[in-house]
Amino acid sequence: MKKNFFLSGLLIIFVSLTFSAFRAPFFALNNSNLPVAGDSLNQDLHQIGQSIVKEGFQVLGSQLRQAIEKGGVPYALNFCNVKALPLTDSVARKHHIHLKRVSDKNRNPENAANEQELLVMELMRKAGTGKKMEMTLYDENGTATYYAPIILGVPCLQCHGTPGSNITDENMGIIKKLYPDDKATGYNQGELRGLWVVRFEK
Repeated sequence: MKKNFFLSGLLIIFVSLTFSAFRAPFFALNNSNLPVAGDSLNQDLHQIGQSIVKEGFQVLGSQLRQAIEKGGVPYALNFCNVKALPLTDSVARKHHIHLKRVSDKNRNPENAANEQELLVMELMRKAGTGKKMEMTLYDENGTATYYAPIILGVPCLQCHGTPGSNITDENMGIIKKLYPDDKATGYNQGELRGLWVVRFEK
């Protein structure tokens, strides 16, 4: 499947869809000036992006589980407020890339999605429930950025679900204290919460 398709200045090169256990093959949306699907460099970048996101998820997830075991959700909320960004940055420094987590309903202002990231989230939502959509995009300067969805799991509902239901009054009070402008509640299991964004250095 090949056609020209620009997304606000970004050219989609690879899109990978996962339907349950089925992995669809890469396909290209390209022009003649950029590598097409099957180019080893592009496949490598996509796979490296997947690997970095997996590592970032494992680093944050393991530390968060330890925080919950140590002091429950209240302790974990304070832990995330202080440690989430430095932990993400440590993975970025290790691989010499830019790495961040963003959302259209951010908790930390530093995790707010920009215009391009909002468009990527819109595309992923249009892919529908039950589909995992990842993409590697190139901008007009040839800089590659890999995007992977953050899907809300059951444990996440304790901090990102419905106040008074999934989120206790105590925990909601901590959230409001730490993040006065918080937008990151009201989610259901399986919803798109945000994006992992890996931007490769040229």
